[in-house]
Amino acid sequence: MSLWIDALQLMALVIGLSSLAAMMGNRDAVLTRATADIAELSTITKDLASVSVANQTTNSIHAQMLEDIRRRIERLEQQSSRRN
Repeated sequence: MSLWIDALQLMALVIGLSSLAAMMGNRDAVLTRATADIAELSTITKDLASVSVANQTTNSIHAQMLEDIRRRIERLEQQSSRRN
């Protein structure tokens, strides 16, 4: 009878340790996936910041070009009004 109890206790211990190892493996897999997702999100954020800076620079250049065109048009209007 004692042998059966010892065998059942051993089997319960093995099952418990196996379950614990499986849970640790699942958690490790979840953490690995989360780490990869965070790294990808970090890369996306860096790319988005770069594009945003480039876009602002481009907007600034376009605004300057439009201001130059506006001045040239005003000069032409002034020259035209002087001739008339």
